[in-house]
Amino acid sequence: AGAALGGALAALAALAALAGAARPAARAGGPRAGGAAPGVPRLDGAFLSIHGAAGSFGLAEWRAEFRAMADVGMTIVALRSTVAELSESAPSAECPFGEWGTFFPPPGSLPSACFRQVGVGVGGDAGASTFGLILLAARDAGLEVHTGLAFTAAPAKDPRAWNASAGSEQFATHEAKWTGYAELETSLAKAVWALFGAEYRSTLAGFYTDVEISNLSTFLDQTRGLATRFYRPFAGYVKKFLDPGLRVWASPYFVGNLTRRPEDQIMDPALWAEWWRQIFKEAPDFDFVAPQDAMGFQGNSLVNVSDYLGALREVVPGEGRTLWSNVELFEGWPLSCQWPGPCGRHPAPIERVQAQLANERPFAEKLISWEWLSCLSPHTSADTARLYADYRAYLRPEGA
Repeated sequence: AGAALGGALAALAALAALAGAARPAARAGGPRAGGAAPGVPRLDGAFLSIHGAAGSFGLAEWRAEFRAMADVGMTIVALRSTVAELSESAPSAECPFGEWGTFFPPPGSLPSACFRQVGVGVGGDAGASTFGLILLAARDAGLEVHTGLAFTAAPAKDPRAWNASAGSEQFATHEAKWTGYAELETSLAKAVWALFGAEYRSTLAGFYTDVEISNLSTFLDQTRGLATRFYRPFAGYVKKFLDPGLRVWASPYFVGNLTRRPEDQIMDPALWAEWWRQIFKEAPDFDFVAPQDAMGFQGNSLVNVSDYLGALREVVPGEGRTLWSNVELFEGWPLSCQWPGPCGRHPAPIERVQAQLANERPFAEKLISWEWLSCLSPHTSADTARLYADYRAYLRPEGA
């Protein structure tokens, strides 16, 4: 990745070495002071991604889903890319970020040529829209909502994709790419808050930044741009102009399985933790990360997961941050299918989920999961209903 990458790697490696000398190595699955919750480790919430029939859900369906979440003790629903759905990827002079479908009526602050309403309640008031129904049903169920805004990750189809290389037609540099994403997410957060903030302040708890950063070493030369052009301005806007109590966060992933990625292509646990320390320092209003455990497709082991979470756990308190973890509830399907092949997904067996919960709870303040409708909903399919029933039975010793 050239001289810039080499310089960034050397600087961060030096920081990691200094920090490593001052702290013990992460222990695989070992408890940390103040990190473990009493009783059976459980999920605090789940991501929910609208797909298939869910795009036409009415209030009754959303209430059924959220009651099911609450019935197993969940208090958090995180929406991934459900406020704005990409409908046309090609940027234009009129719509530099492409054309999008929003699950709410776009206010005047969003250009009508670039944003149009999709989902249910099209043409009606905000409360009858898909997002309005989600917020109402979540409030009724006692859930807090953290919503994603805009997501695109296919550089072959979209030169604006967050993981496209610099030098694309739309973005000449990584800095311009992150600036563009901050502008897009800010415009959508402003619109969401204008429509729903007053009525749902106690329900709408924060914004999930949809970009999936990883521990691939290619991100080393983007450290400052990501922090100062994306996280800092977006989180700063949310706290200053919307509500200082709103939380802004991300759910990156890490690959520790060296059969999937060579060692020279990834940041090891200590280096990745130091990398996030620098992000936190440069973006003071950015609240926390909830790393994906990558046990679905990426093949991480329990030891891989505890090593990375353990290293992050040593960093976040000193930066005034907390740490969540994102438990992947799926496995590749069929089982013989290996990433990066075109695999399907299937709910993981409850035994693996139990092991993930026990392994990650000692490190994380909250455990969320991917993904509700495709893995855990009692209403989607016989397979998801089976995992939900198994999870309820697992919780039963605590009276859930």
